[in-house]
Amino acid sequence: FADEEPVDPAALRDHHVTAVLVAHDGHRWLDRTLESLAALDRRPDRIVGVDTGSRDDSERRMVGSLGAHSVITAPPSTGFGAAVQKGVDAADDRLVGAAAGDRTAWIWLLHDDCAPRPDALRRMLETAVRRPDAGVIGPKVIAWRDTGQLLEIGLTVTGSGRRHTGLDKREYDQGQHDDRADV
Repeated sequence: FADEEPVDPAALRDHHVTAVLVAHDGHRWLDRTLESLAALDRRPDRIVGVDTGSRDDSERRMVGSLGAHSVITAPPSTGFGAAVQKGVDAADDRLVGAAAGDRTAWIWLLHDDCAPRPDALRRMLETAVRRPDAGVIGPKVIAWRDTGQLLEIGLTVTGSGRRHTGLDKREYDQGQHDDRADV
């Protein structure tokens, strides 16, 4: 946003990010996802891939891109939340002082069918610097094939427990949700 002051790049280094990429039979999308992660202008400090019993070559593709030491497996019945926890646990088990001290720890949740833009992580961390009291920061999520269609601009849960995006069905991005709001 043009009205926001630039963030000192040194401030971004104070934020340690572990990305957890969960895949399940994601062959169709995974190459684009891995290419997008490699093209980030601010890369995560660690990336852990979690394959949940894929029958395709998702695990092999993640190993080829991230390295065998960065990919773990879980049973096919593992849900997204449990897979993320396994990824965080694996990352923490391998941590040797990299996030020690006063660095802020963030977990970036990714699925095999996401392709973040090159500036996605940097922009989320810039928001973290500007709003140090934030506990969750999320991007605008657009459709895979139709990059003008909005899928999420944040979530809320209704009193009855239903997920609510605040978007109309097939709403297109015209900058109408580009404001940032604390919730």
